[in-house]
Amino acid sequence: MRLPIDTATVKFAAAGPAERALDFETQSPKLDENGVALFNVPDGRIKFDRALTIDEAADILGVSYATARRLLLEGMIPHQRVSPRRIVVRESALMAYLVVITRNAPEV
Repeated sequence: MRLPIDTATVKFAAAGPAERALDFETQSPKLDENGVALFNVPDGRIKFDRALTIDEAADILGVSYATARRLLLEGMIPHQRVSPRRIVVRESALMAYLVVITRNAPEV
């Protein structure tokens, strides 16, 4: 199975090193339509790190768009500016922020 994945927005964390895909009959490396060698991703744990918009980050945090944007611009949550008008947040960065603020939250 081939999955079309934009690697600019998704990162893989595989259980082991990727192995070159071989043609079963000729034992030569498989190539894509551009002539680039294909690799098999090992079975096991595969983790996707999604890129979230500010709206999606605000929904996960349970805050308004303005508050989420303020957290990003103040440097509380790492982010990436992908164009002059578009900012994305990695899901892992957002989850790391949530761990820190819940760990430092006062007990009620």
